Amino acid sequence: MLPARFHEIRDRAMAAVDNVFGEPVRLSPMVEGRRDPDRPQVEVEAVLRVGGGQETNANGGYGQSWRTQIAAGRAELHINRAAYTGPRIISGDKVRAIARR
Repeated sequence: MLPARFHEIRDRAMAAVDNVFGEPVRLSPMVEGRRDPDRPQVEVEAVLRVGGGQETNANGGYGQSWRTQIAAGRAELHINRAAYTGPRIISGDKVRAIARR
């Protein structure tokens, strides 16, 4: 089976995004709230976005004079599947940014 013609372009674009926005993160495989002994913990370079949902100012309005983000446990991790060689990722696994608080 031949890959689609755009796959090479897609892979190069994803590598460029990772190069600019990627950061080191630790993936911790979990099972029932505990570390999964069958899948190793790994560190990878990926794009991690924290927050980014609907933001409002302190009085509940949508004033544009300032903006703040409060990390509330929601984030998105974007891993380049073409470059990822770690263990299978399952819902419930934990992610931790290494290079920032």
